[in-house]
Amino acid sequence: MCEVIIEDGTGQTKSRLVIWNQPGNDVSGIVARSEKLVRTTEKLLGGEVFHYHTKLIPKQPRTGGVFQWHQDYGYWYNNGNLTPDINTVYIAVDRCDTDNGCIEASPPFLCSSLGRLSRLIGDRAFFYDRKARFGNVGDREVMPGSHRCGRINHAPVGGQQGADLDRVELLKKRFPIIPVVLDPGDTLIFHSNIVHKSNANASERRRWALLVSYNTKENESSVKHHHSQYVPLDVVPDSAILECTNFEDISGKDFIDPEGDKTVGKPKYISEEEQKNM
Repeated sequence: MCEVIIEDGTGQTKSRLVIWNQPGNDVSGIVARSEKLVRTTEKLLGGEVFHYHTKLIPKQPRTGGVFQWHQDYGYWYNNGNLTPDINTVYIAVDRCDTDNGCIEASPPFLCSSLGRLSRLIGDRAFFYDRKARFGNVGDREVMPGSHRCGRINHAPVGGQQGADLDRVELLKKRFPIIPVVLDPGDTLIFHSNIVHKSNANASERRRWALLVSYNTKENESSVKHHHSQYVPLDVVPDSAILECTNFEDISGKDFIDPEGDKTVGKPKYISEEEQKNM
């Protein structure tokens, strides 16, 4: 497993993440292959999906870095994906709020309260659009309706791809910015053209999140790159999450080598010894 640090463009903090291309058979892979996540995403995207990649973003207290205003498709366009038919399922491992660097974005997105992952049967679900009445939202910040603006030009910001800030300022005048507050197990599903960001974790609490991205079979990349091509998903029933006892075997997950990712700046590897001391 390779954890990396990338510059976040602020000169003060850095962003950490771990990325893998295949779901695997550990509990995180079972979550990614669970019927509820896969079938919900297929309904939203209108067809069969496959696991594009999963990332763990561990924002540690007082150190977690910024993710600049961007669209995910700002990265994935450069990977040969010809359409933005890709969704991300953002699962809060810890509470995410404005103090510890939550997402800011703009609906429409689907926010489902799963309570704990082990419960999996959500007791509430909302689809947010520009006319929706907003409920309990607030870690990341989102711009409602911004996906309809199409792909925005992106340029390197530190080790990231940042959206054209002049365009972002214009968007802010039309689309409200929503901070997305999530409790552990709450899940946010958003389109790859949603404009969003997350701030540094300035709190004394950690803020970990698991992000599973699904691409559609019809949108398989036109070029081989550092993320997955189409592999049929072995979908499992939701009950498999509770039944899973594999918390340590991470074989077959195909952890990404950041050196092969041409969409970000040169990352820094963190050795296992360094991780223990952080």
